[in-house]
Amino acid sequence: DKNANKLNIDDNIKLERVKKLSKKEKIKFLKEVWKDGIYDDFDVEDMKYLCNKLNLEIDEVFENKGDLIKLNLRKEQVESCNYQLVLVF
Repeated sequence: DKNANKLNIDDNIKLERVKKLSKKEKIKFLKEVWKDGIYDDFDVEDMKYLCNKLNLEIDEVFENKGDLIKLNLRKEQVESCNYQLVLVF
């Protein structure tokens, strides 16, 4: 599983703690992860992986599919050492 390799020990510990939360709290957590990952390479597949680990379906977390669109942006470093947003297809 490609996603399993991405998780470090700290991530695994945090995930184990989140598993103990209520369904509502898990959903809140996942939405926060999604929001924090807006400019990273965290994508829908990564979110599905986390949902699966927390025994949730992605539809339970994001009732409005429009909320998933925001991660089609990623920041990339340009030559001037600044960052720019790039659309990911």
